[in-house]
Amino acid sequence: MQSGGQCIDLSAVGDPDVLVPVTRPVVDPGPGQILVRIKAAGVAYADVKMRHGIYPGAPKIPFVPGYDFAGVVEAVGSGETPFAVGDNVAGLTKVGSYAEYLTLAPRHVAKMGSNTAFVPAAASVLNYVTAYQLIHRCTAIDEKHSVLVHGGGGGVGTALLDLLRGLNVTVFATASESKHDLVRSYGATPIDYRAHDFVNVIKSQHGRVDAVFDHIGGQHLWRSRKVLQPRGQLVCFGFAGAVQDGNGAALGTLARITAMKCMPGPSAKFYGILSPGFSFEDHIAADLDQVMRLLDAGSISPHVGAELPLEEAANAHRMLEEARVAGKIVLLP
Repeated sequence: MQSGGQCIDLSAVGDPDVLVPVTRPVVDPGPGQILVRIKAAGVAYADVKMRHGIYPGAPKIPFVPGYDFAGVVEAVGSGETPFAVGDNVAGLTKVGSYAEYLTLAPRHVAKMGSNTAFVPAAASVLNYVTAYQLIHRCTAIDEKHSVLVHGGGGGVGTALLDLLRGLNVTVFATASESKHDLVRSYGATPIDYRAHDFVNVIKSQHGRVDAVFDHIGGQHLWRSRKVLQPRGQLVCFGFAGAVQDGNGAALGTLARITAMKCMPGPSAKFYGILSPGFSFEDHIAADLDQVMRLLDAGSISPHVGAELPLEEAANAHRMLEEARVAGKIVLLP
């Protein structure tokens, strides 16, 4: 995978100002590869963790970050590929999409529908595939169940609420008060985590839930476990606390998940969309295709909190890290 044209380099570990504009040559696609002109690139919390130097498996600095994109196929290399010049596509990259052009093997790429615009497509790739796999591959949820989503106003959080709305389940979501109207618009009951203890709120209003999706990790997992039914399911899909607590938070998260697996009561697992041993990577292409179909049919409505020019990537990171924006931030090359 190689980024080209106008790009944003992660030049060092540090604050958002380490994200600097650079120009790189555009690389022609090799056998089985495609060259995409990126029209919209998503900003992910994983990008923030890479900038802090706490994301496992991140490339050696400097590199171009960017976990997902939507764009147009500009060239196709030799050999077989399902894509042709002119196709509108969306894809998962892990790194590389903060760029004007991207040359890649399209393992995690899907065609966009004819009714789909680039910005909502880019806003759907990482967040909705993550949410889709959390619901359909990590858990067994049906309309009789109740669910707690942490970070209900964030990118993955809103995606979870959107997909769960289609399953007709009872959903609670923690979120700051400014994001409560957005949470309600997806049919969920908001809980202000700054003003109230979500454990007490769930127990007083509902008793216990059947599943919890927790992106915070660390000690927070124990509190999430308290609101689960005895046969409930706890899925941790991140360790957002690592930005404040350092690298130990990731190891601590996995240690707690392991401990919970040895205990009677609710099940516990860790999920990472591209994390070896914790992913469903072989299903990403099919699940992304399903997400694109849902988007094209109008069955899902990704919430885009901000659209910024590519050169404002540093500002996008500040907005995301300070939780100033609900939903997804998208960069426009």
